[in-house]
Amino acid sequence: MPSQFLICSYRDNEIAQSLLDGFIESLGRFSMPIHRIQLQGMSYEPFQNMVSELMAMLPRHLKSLTMALYTKTKGNPFFTFQFLESLVDKKLLSRDKDAMRWTWTDLEEKDVRDNIEDVTDNIVHILQAKMRKLDSETREILRTAAAFDGLTKSLIIRLGLPPSKLKMTVDEGIMRRAKSGDYCFNHDKVCY
Repeated sequence: MPSQFLICSYRDNEIAQSLLDGFIESLGRFSMPIHRIQLQGMSYEPFQNMVSELMAMLPRHLKSLTMALYTKTKGNPFFTFQFLESLVDKKLLSRDKDAMRWTWTDLEEKDVRDNIEDVTDNIVHILQAKMRKLDSETREILRTAAAFDGLTKSLIIRLGLPPSKLKMTVDEGIMRRAKSGDYCFNHDKVCY
């Protein structure tokens, strides 16, 4: 009998434990060895180093920002990038060109917390907010892309999709353009 290799992934908060247990039990009936790997957010030190590299600043100059980011994102790198982008969009994080460094508002201040209220711990909300900013034609392109799990170069040509609209999806961080000319989603939570 040929060997089988099956990879399943899920988020704890998105599946009922009873369904998961039933699925694993059914696999066990076929004497399939099961290995579970639970992914966590980054631990603080590597997270601090990542933020330091992203901001091109020493960790000691980023303590308050790094701690706020870590608390908010639980060490999830993708959410951290999205959260940083949203802080820049809200002008709570900016590059001081004269001082050649990043500056930010204390994220723990009440008025700042109120200003970032719509930036939640859930990446879906950030992506939905980005999509709401797009015009209807671009949102329709995203619907098409979701149906095909991305857009190949030939499909883009066949459908006559405007390059400027595709660029918008990239600029918003929703899709990325591969060297091949194909477009794929940046996150598996994007389904339009």
